[in-house]
Amino acid sequence: MDAIDPKRFEYVLTSINNGNLFEDFTKSLLCQILGYEFIPMGGIKDKGIDGLEHIFTPNGIDRTIYQLSIQENVKEKIGLTLEAFKKNSINCNRLFYVTNQVVKNQHLLCDEFFSKYNVSVIIYDLNWLSGNVNKTAGSIRVYQAFVETYLHSVTKTEESKLFADLDTDPRIFVFLRQQWESYGKNSKLNDVLADSLILYSLEGTDPEKNLLMSRDEIIGKITGVIKFSLKLIEPTIDQRLKIISKNPQKINHHTKINKYCLPFETRFLLNERKLIDEKLQEKFTQSLKTRLEAQLSSYGVNVSDAEKLLVSAINNLFKQQGLEFADFVLRAENKDAIEKSMPDVIEKSVNESKIPTDKRNTVKMSLLKVVRDLIYESSDEEREYLKRLSNTYMMLFLLRCDPQIAAYFSITASKLKVFVCTSILVPALSEINLEPKYRRHWNLLVRANNAGVKLFVNKVIIAELAGHLKKMLEVFKEKYEGSEDIYSEESEMIYVPEIIIRAYFYSKMRGKEDTFAGFINNFITPSAPTGIEEEIIELLRSTFGIRFWEEKTSEVHIEHSDLQQLIENLKHTKPSEQQAKNDAQTILSIYALREKYNEKGEGGIFGYQTWWLSKDTKTQIAVTECFGKKYPTSCYMRPDFLYNYISLAPNLDEVNNMFDAMFPTLMGVSISQYVVSKEMADAIHKSVNEHKGMSPGRIRGVLRILGDRLKTDASFHNVVKLKHYLDEGLN
Repeated sequence: MDAIDPKRFEYVLTSINNGNLFEDFTKSLLCQILGYEFIPMGGIKDKGIDGLEHIFTPNGIDRTIYQLSIQENVKEKIGLTLEAFKKNSINCNRLFYVTNQVVKNQHLLCDEFFSKYNVSVIIYDLNWLSGNVNKTAGSIRVYQAFVETYLHSVTKTEESKLFADLDTDPRIFVFLRQQWESYGKNSKLNDVLADSLILYSLEGTDPEKNLLMSRDEIIGKITGVIKFSLKLIEPTIDQRLKIISKNPQKINHHTKINKYCLPFETRFLLNERKLIDEKLQEKFTQSLKTRLEAQLSSYGVNVSDAEKLLVSAINNLFKQQGLEFADFVLRAENKDAIEKSMPDVIEKSVNESKIPTDKRNTVKMSLLKVVRDLIYESSDEEREYLKRLSNTYMMLFLLRCDPQIAAYFSITASKLKVFVCTSILVPALSEINLEPKYRRHWNLLVRANNAGVKLFVNKVIIAELAGHLKKMLEVFKEKYEGSEDIYSEESEMIYVPEIIIRAYFYSKMRGKEDTFAGFINNFITPSAPTGIEEEIIELLRSTFGIRFWEEKTSEVHIEHSDLQQLIENLKHTKPSEQQAKNDAQTILSIYALREKYNEKGEGGIFGYQTWWLSKDTKTQIAVTECFGKKYPTSCYMRPDFLYNYISLAPNLDEVNNMFDAMFPTLMGVSISQYVVSKEMADAIHKSVNEHKGMSPGRIRGVLRILGDRLKTDASFHNVVKLKHYLDEGLN
């Protein structure tokens, strides 16, 4: 077994910013290095206000205690722990403090602690861990398994990585489960969110004062306030503006000037509701502020901005444990899940503040006490406030707006190797003269590439695309040349079946093209006798980041008999025998690549990596007909999966911006009144408990199956479909 590079090991450990992940890793590593089994210290869970978190003892050695911590100030943390031992009458002879920090002058520090507390302190810092990771084959395996499970790339390069606990944290499990629940297919969450944001944006409008807003002004106000890209629900907003301006009329649409405002009845109801929400927000904030200031004053400590500290703590709680926290607030179950991470959440909030170092321990203890009291001993108004925020969180969660979900799909994107079919490439190229916001296939490819998806074409696809463009020159000359005036109106363009030619007429109507040859010149040199394929390869690479896959270098093996059998089947459904050969060659090459790189055995929770992005489903059906279970998992990726979950999905920064705008804010409270039904909350709660009762291995298996199914199952329809703008706009 290859030894671990110490420098690489140190980089990984110093990148860990989650105390629970560090705990899980170091417990397993120390078991291999020291030979101990570690068990949690009994009887101290409820004394975590004193800093006794991540505490364990070797099985059978009661007076020896291990504490695992990522806190930067090691002296401060050890001092707090030893004070807590003293206060809680915990008999400890030796404290082993394990950290991912480098601790200088350890002997002086340990002597100081022994003199003050009569406890022997031994520090296992980053250098110690690095020096011992290669001690046994078991320790090497522990590290390798940890990296494989939790350290993920989020771009196509190795420089950008993050730690993500995607299996023991229930969010991905619950989210993927809910995507397949029956109510999820008919869910109107996008409509609900769009309606809420529209009404929010139109606050202050009044036709009597000539205060109205255009569609773009509505979008701009929403984006400006929540600092979150609306590209995922912008089509829904456009649709809902039409619907809610009709009976029953929630907003008024002044069609002559194409602007919107709130009618009197809606303004009255919203203003009344806003007053109630503002009062709830004010009472909640003041109550917590009073609690924290009282707690701090008992220690003789003042904090200049207690309110900001409380906001940060609640915000971090939703970011780090939103699903479990919201589920607990709504159902009062699974308390232990919240307790596991709460000390780390509080520590993060305090460390991010400007509180002086010498006051931080006291502030952490006080803030943790206040947040615990808020959760377990809240007043009716505080409980109502938390329920409102929890409902808002549930809605955002189901709309893919959660840090963990954003991380999951970012990681998924970075692992995908996708071959792009001409059924996607031709519409994408045809959109070249559209306004950027209408380039749906074009934007799908650009955004997928930007998200880290590796896009490819092979020689078969390139030859097919080159042949299609050359054929369009012939078709245009035969069918349309000399009759172009007939197709100068949109009403006539719908009768042009060739999308490239239809796109030309659309561009010509808008004065962007004069000749069809000029339109084709956007992609290839129309009159060039050779070199067209090379032009296309460079065009796709430069425009979409699509790379050419040289099949000779991949050394994949396709069984000749399988290829011939599939071609024979496809000849009956494809336009030509050459098309049948092309598609059979492509799909069997993808299966061969999966086999070569052992994606079935090494895919982990992210499943297969190599896919075919296509609108064509006939080829995959033919594979099943020909070979049955020989190729059990489809390699066909639905375009709307890439569109919804990768291309349009919010990234981690956008999600964090949304959470900052919602938790805990007046907007987060107000939007909750429109949202999640009891049926949805009950289903989510059921999935949380289902996750809790599963073994880690079983969870990972379910995540893999659900993730691959989401990519390929055509029966799933809880998504925005990818359509060509010209088809939609002209019909």
